[in-house]
Amino acid sequence: MTSEERCAATEPRAAPCASHLVTAELALLTSISYDEAEKLSPEERLSGSAAQEIHRVQCAGSDGYPDAVVACWQETSCKAFARCVVNASGPSKAPRP
Repeated sequence: MTSEERCAATEPRAAPCASHLVTAELALLTSISYDEAEKLSPEERLSGSAAQEIHRVQCAGSDGYPDAVVACWQETSCKAFARCVVNASGPSKAPRP
């Protein structure tokens, strides 16, 4: 499976939790708790094309991200799912042009 195919296959699980994924990544990068990071995150939840774009950026930033999405697929809440994914994949890196 190509990177693009792996990203597309995991989008239905990850995109609905995009806001939580951003919050979990913020917590990891700043070494603060998830709850503290959540206070810094926008109250409006990401959805639709914005959530899909977050997922695509995460895929581009880390080869391990789609694998982490699959490994954490069974987590029932977005918060637990996001924490699992970020802990499994580590912080993403900005894609190189």
